Amino acid sequence: MDQLTRSNEKGPLKSPNALADPYAFGGDEIRQMQMLMVLLSCLPENGKVREVLELALALPHEPCQSRIHPPMDTSFRGLKIWLESLWIREGLTPDEQELVNWQRSGEHMIAAVQELKEAQQKIGLRLDIQRIV
Repeated sequence: MDQLTRSNEKGPLKSPNALADPYAFGGDEIRQMQMLMVLLSCLPENGKVREVLELALALPHEPCQSRIHPPMDTSFRGLKIWLESLWIREGLTPDEQELVNWQRSGEHMIAAVQELKEAQQKIGLRLDIQRIV
């Protein structure tokens, strides 16, 4: 426990480094990553969400990265159009096409949605989409 100090006897542990100050190092981003880690840790070991995320993480940084631009409309329909502009096109790599094909399976998507809902229920929070201004 030499790396951590307690702010008070009943309070949380605090790290004595720059990460402890939420304003010095992007506290919101740190919490976003931590919440994502907690949410992902609640997913079934051999589940569909984990399967598709592994496919997505295995994609090479390019060419996908070069096609990504911020969506203009973050409504449900606007995001659908934006996502289709990324994935429904000619010239996808075989790995990208595998990810698209995975999403086209109703069985995969139904199971993945259920897994995500259960993980969100477990932690009592859900991820949301918010435009960066």
